[in-house]
Amino acid sequence: MSSLETFSQSLRPEWLANYLGSETIFATHAHEVLYSFVFYNMLFLFCPVIGRVCFGSIYTCLVSSSDPKQRKLKLNFDIHIIAMIQAIISIGACIWLFCSTVLNDNQLLGYDYSHTFVSSITVGYFIWDLLVCLKYFDLFGFEFLLHAVASLFVFSTTFMPFFQYWVPRFLIFEASSPFVNINWFIANSKGAKGWLSSTTLNVVNGLLLMLSFFSVRIIWGFYAIYLVMCLLCNQWNDLTSIEQIVASIVVGLNFSLDVLNLFWFKKMVRIAKKMASKGKSSPKNSEKKDQ
Repeated sequence: MSSLETFSQSLRPEWLANYLGSETIFATHAHEVLYSFVFYNMLFLFCPVIGRVCFGSIYTCLVSSSDPKQRKLKLNFDIHIIAMIQAIISIGACIWLFCSTVLNDNQLLGYDYSHTFVSSITVGYFIWDLLVCLKYFDLFGFEFLLHAVASLFVFSTTFMPFFQYWVPRFLIFEASSPFVNINWFIANSKGAKGWLSSTTLNVVNGLLLMLSFFSVRIIWGFYAIYLVMCLLCNQWNDLTSIEQIVASIVVGLNFSLDVLNLFWFKKMVRIAKKMASKGKSSPKNSEKKDQ
């Protein structure tokens, strides 16, 4: 038993252990899902503190405002703060799991406690994310709901166990998320001072956002699903009918997310072109003012 497993199991509530037992992988890891879900709910409550520290008066004005639009913007800030923290946790977990070779020889049906632990805390986050997308559907829309449902299903299959080797290889999509969130913070903090007003940061972050999103979510996204399909083709006859159905759904959902990422990248390119055209026209406008 690894030190991680020993530590995690020592935190397993007795009532949960008595209720679920220890006969399945999910039963062994259910408390990790629960703790992760509670963690993100608690984090949501502490977002006003984080928001004031990171964004100063911009965020403080949103907290004190009674305007529905401002309240929605404050909610959006809170959710992006949590998404930022989740992305950092995910990237750290990916680096850790990429160092492991335990599942190299069993990339489809292998089991490892560390991979399942990371998957469990990710499932806890996506349960929270799904509930947020449902509660505030008018704010986030169908695309984010699809992302939450698909991600929750894919990572939940690891409890079968299924696709555990691919946990860090799917989770690495989050490598672009910090840049996505920073870009959103800058775009929605007009008039802010400090780091949010840095033109250099805006430009550099924008370039890193485009590069990371295209590399990780599109190039790697489509290539990863191709590798998974090759793996499934080689072992298809060894799978049970239920595993074949689950595998088909996972491939379909991942492909849908890849297409969704293409849609989002197209929107990014359109916005970048618009920003570039504004940048080109601004020197002319300033010359006219000087005259």
